[in-house]
Amino acid sequence: MESQLVIFKLANEEYGVDILQTKEIIKTIDITKVPNSPEFIDGIINLRGNIIAIMDLRKKFNLPAEEAKHILISEINNSLFGLKIDEVIEIIRVDGENIKKAPSIISEKIHADYLKGVVILDERLIILLDLSKMLSNEELKNTIKLQKIEEQTEEKIVITDEEVEKLATKKFKQKK
Repeated sequence: MESQLVIFKLANEEYGVDILQTKEIIKTIDITKVPNSPEFIDGIINLRGNIIAIMDLRKKFNLPAEEAKHILISEINNSLFGLKIDEVIEIIRVDGENIKKAPSIISEKIHADYLKGVVILDERLIILLDLSKMLSNEELKNTIKLQKIEEQTEEKIVITDEEVEKLATKKFKQKK
């Protein structure tokens, strides 16, 4: 089965994500920091009325810090989140048989659950990420909480862990 992939650079490595998990790619804009968020969540942005949590993949993968040029907006289970990336290179089509299991050196560097595999094109090695697995349950809770922040109000929004758990469970069941 053929897949269409968005290929991007991060710390001089090439990564790919399924185009179906990609909503759009924007230039980096001002990101509002959110207190008590996980270290790899850079903050939130307002994109045409949608509040979107922004993940810094360099922090998530323990890569050297550097200023990102773009944000890849992804939608997984009806939740929007953004990934800070260096640059988008291209969109390619790949046969499923060309997607290979990630070598252990890569799965040790990046949590193996985040990987779909690798694609080798000529001399290029492209690391395929599974964005639906990038957020753990705890990280998903925090992202959902971030997305509940109302831009126009000063009032404190309270969401219980039970509500978040119910929403997360519902979304994961839809995925299966």
